[in-house]
Amino acid sequence: GGFRDTSRVAASEASMFLDILMTNRDNIGRQLDLFIQHITQLRAWLEAEDEEALVERLSANRRARQAWFAEYEARKRPAI
Repeated sequence: GGFRDTSRVAASEASMFLDILMTNRDNIGRQLDLFIQHITQLRAWLEAEDEEALVERLSANRRARQAWFAEYEARKRPAI
């Protein structure tokens, strides 16, 4: 798990991912813009030592992950 799973892309052929990136460049660009906004906000909260904002964001992320996982688990169950 962990690093091995998240670094799997790095083990793949560059040409394959170049094709994926170029084919999806508009969507990837939008997601990168959102990521930059979020990471910039995170840095601002850290620099300001805004623990309340950090806890709020971390809690929201946890709730979103729990909701996603519950939906994922529900889809895995066979219909009776």
